[in-house]
Amino acid sequence: MSDTPASTHAPDADAMTALPNLSTRAITRCTILLLIVGLAARLLRYALDFPIWGDEAMLAVNFAWLDYRQLTQGLHLTQVAPLLFVWGERTAYLWLGPDEYSLRLLPLLAGVGSLLLYWHLTRVLLPPLARLFAVGFMAAAIWPVGMCNLIKPYSFDLLMALALLVPAAHWLNQPQQRRWLILLTVITPIALLGSYTAVLVAGAVSLALARPVWRECRGTRAWFAAYNVAMIAGFLATSAVANGQLSTTTHGTSTEAGMAQYWNDNFPPANPLSAVVWGILQTLGQMTAYPAGSANGGSAITVFLCIVGIIHWCRRGKGALVMLLTAPIALNLVAAILHRYPYGVGRLSQHLAPGICLLAGLGLAVMIVHVIRPVRSKLHVTIGAVIVFLALGVGLMVRDVVKPYRKPSYVWIRSTMEAIHRQVPADEPVIICGTTNSFEAVFVWHWSIEGSRVTWDEALPPLEPTTRRVWAFHHGNKADECFRRVAAALNERSEGWRIASRTPYVFEGQGHRDPPQRCEVISFERAP
Repeated sequence: MSDTPASTHAPDADAMTALPNLSTRAITRCTILLLIVGLAARLLRYALDFPIWGDEAMLAVNFAWLDYRQLTQGLHLTQVAPLLFVWGERTAYLWLGPDEYSLRLLPLLAGVGSLLLYWHLTRVLLPPLARLFAVGFMAAAIWPVGMCNLIKPYSFDLLMALALLVPAAHWLNQPQQRRWLILLTVITPIALLGSYTAVLVAGAVSLALARPVWRECRGTRAWFAAYNVAMIAGFLATSAVANGQLSTTTHGTSTEAGMAQYWNDNFPPANPLSAVVWGILQTLGQMTAYPAGSANGGSAITVFLCIVGIIHWCRRGKGALVMLLTAPIALNLVAAILHRYPYGVGRLSQHLAPGICLLAGLGLAVMIVHVIRPVRSKLHVTIGAVIVFLALGVGLMVRDVVKPYRKPSYVWIRSTMEAIHRQVPADEPVIICGTTNSFEAVFVWHWSIEGSRVTWDEALPPLEPTTRRVWAFHHGNKADECFRRVAAALNERSEGWRIASRTPYVFEGQGHRDPPQRCEVISFERAP
């Protein structure tokens, strides 16, 4: 592969600029339409305000429990997240309030910013027809749309990857403009503090730029060296935070051990032949599901189009660009071999999305221009692809409107907590029959934002002589045993406590994936 600087004015660019009966202006308008649908899908999902669910809640409770300094030292409930993300979420929690809208705002902004930044990247690297398809692959894809409305750092992974890819692509396109290397040097430590996977992209940038930089003047090589120093410094700072989080223990098990066990299927098996088969299936699965796909080979078409795009660029001397967009995949695979980061998980692979979508868009354009012969067929396939992208984007929005939740049980938990808040006065103490480590995570989140009036593990709160009522909450079976222990503890402290009311809340269940649940609230009153 040659490392000739990329250019949107390469010899093949004119062939993929427009088609007969479909002008460049029409292609640009279709691209903008796909972009608008992608933005609408992201904003609509945010506006629908899905109930918080388990994975989100396990991370969100840390923003209620920990201050900025404590967030650098480790997270509870077997969680890890980059420093800038947890600090940003803690700020949103304090400034905007403890609800889903507040904590999903930063992921949403990252998702919207990522789509716009990705659009800019396609304008730098691709002619109009390839740009149209590349935008379609990203705008209508389920992973970027879904991940930017979760209280998780996945949308930051995509944003920080693009923050590194864009200036790198600009420099490869115009190596005489040293300002792009300067921007890379400045932004890389920030990107690494905002995303753990950004180091894989930063490493790919270093590999892709190394040979072209070597051909430039001494000043350019000096800035490239500065970039690598900044990358190493950012990696060391990020590693310090990550190691602190991974060493946090829950029930005697470290977060690192817990996550390694959870993601065990996404690390290669020891047998070499099995590892090769595993790697192929992972690559053809959820990781490359753009705009849609499935596990065990369900994304083979997208991978095929990526390969077509890679071959096309290699034949035209754009090896550095191929390296820039594919090296993150190779580095991710190396990290999986070392059991440092999973490979093939869609939501954990957002840093790979720009390269996959861009190469697939290029490959589709190449197939239409150079493989399909009849002019009318070229036009029909192009229009058909645009319709498919639009249908997928609109389909995502319809699905979200019809089902604005992950599971019905999370809707039940939200409505139950709303009913409990109407029932339990905000100034009266609440005793939780359970620990934060063993309790349903979504209930933990809802009770954690209540502050000091809530105590856990049946611990009695400080009771003033004027306190006349105490509440207890239990989730699951054996509520009677818990409430008897709470009543006995209250009467040990001061006599005269009796049960005043009991209110059960029941979820009937939606099959084995969403089984029945029950919780109960009881009030104890002290006799005058």
